[in-house]
Amino acid sequence: MDTTPNLSLPYLQANQSQKHVTLAESLQTLDAVIHIAVPDASSDTPPASPAEGERAVIGDSPTGDWSGHAGELAQYVDGAWRFHVPQRGWLCHVISSGRILVFDGASWLEPTLPDMTALFGINATADTTNRLTVSSPETLLTHEGDSHRLTLNRAGTGDHATLVLKTDYATDAEFGMAGTDGLVVKVANDAGTLKELWRGAVHPTSGSAQILIGTSTPIDDKAPIEIHNSGITAIFNREAASGGVMMGFHHQGVRRGLISVGAGGNTYMDGDPELVLRSEGTNRIHINADRVELEVPLKLDAVLSGALPDAATAGTGALLYLSSGGTVGLIYSDGSVWRRVADDSAV
Repeated sequence: MDTTPNLSLPYLQANQSQKHVTLAESLQTLDAVIHIAVPDASSDTPPASPAEGERAVIGDSPTGDWSGHAGELAQYVDGAWRFHVPQRGWLCHVISSGRILVFDGASWLEPTLPDMTALFGINATADTTNRLTVSSPETLLTHEGDSHRLTLNRAGTGDHATLVLKTDYATDAEFGMAGTDGLVVKVANDAGTLKELWRGAVHPTSGSAQILIGTSTPIDDKAPIEIHNSGITAIFNREAASGGVMMGFHHQGVRRGLISVGAGGNTYMDGDPELVLRSEGTNRIHINADRVELEVPLKLDAVLSGALPDAATAGTGALLYLSSGGTVGLIYSDGSVWRRVADDSAV
């Protein structure tokens, strides 16, 4: 055998003269085909002013000095181009793109990477549960031209697709679809047990979107918010020393009603805030520590004498308007019978 099996480099013969020439040609070939780096992936036209030793992957339709050498590796040496037929497995670094090309026996291609990696850790060690693990001060996922969406996919309704927030690997909160169809927010109590804070759901009958607090079963399919609790339902607190706490009721963008405490100078006689119910921009009812004030007439439903409720059940002090059965007018319960306000006689 006169040449090497892979690169076809000539062997030096025992009785060969000018061995240095053969050795120089072999070194020149090695310089061309080892650690290949080219400016671009491929080109059909030789550069006008190539540098000494510059290499190039020739394209499919070469011209000029490259004619007839499609797909070959060219190197500029001593003022001329030398050509090498690539072999299967040769690797080439493309300087302009930073890519790696491999010759498959017919053409130069980007190598095919494995379809998946079982575990991947960035500055951390991944495991069979946390198969993607990142240890970093921040993590950025950005768009490519317009939007960017992060998808969490679960197998079924009873499974979880959630974001879990932890402190020193102890769970503090969970947000997402946690074994339900709705969006759920959970927070941990002092014992570390997750409790549901609220859930957003679509009513199964009406299809209306609802926020449910303290329950997973809505009562009214038209209520956008339902709060269920065995104790205090909600607290509204104003931290500022002045002003008040208000809850407004609007219809088609116009405020029609208002419940306020201590707003607009409304105070008890002793200076503490009073509760005010306002309608159509006018105060209607004032409730303070020792009395209730009405700025509108109080109308009681008229009751027939034969339809009076039980006085004991109604309770002492209950008022009704009697519309039949003797003297018509206001009556009150003394805890056992109904009596007329006018003369204190029993009904």
